[in-house]
Amino acid sequence: MKTRITALALALLTVLALLCSCAAEKSDEELIRDRIDSFMKAYNSGDMDGVFESLDTKTRNATKAIFSMAEAMGGMLGMDGVSLSDLFSLSVAVAGDDVLDVTVSNINITDGENATVETTLSLGYGDLVSETDYSITFAMVKEDGDWFISNMIEK
Repeated sequence: MKTRITALALALLTVLALLCSCAAEKSDEELIRDRIDSFMKAYNSGDMDGVFESLDTKTRNATKAIFSMAEAMGGMLGMDGVSLSDLFSLSVAVAGDDVLDVTVSNINITDGENATVETTLSLGYGDLVSETDYSITFAMVKEDGDWFISNMIEK
């Protein structure tokens, strides 16, 4: 009898542990919002690597290749040693306050692996440029259980 009670108690504890672990996982919508937020924070801190980390693998690799080609061309023009990442960080530092603000208005997960995120994107460069709002749709893809930006389309 004690063996049955012990086995039943262990089974009940296992079920409770599984329920608790499932409740702790974030929803796709929360993961998408987190990714947009990490993209915005990386952009505002001038962290190009952080911006790259917000992109899906295909887009990240293509963007890095474009950066490498542009930097190589800069070297041919006598701008050796100047990286686009450094220029990006400098431009954000010059701007001062947060440059980018993204407000999510709608998330549409189409098939569990792709999503579109409708946003209002605001760019402000302190006194250099007045703040401008854009309606931007982020195309996102799910890779290894997390969401990444694959494209940004202005409406």
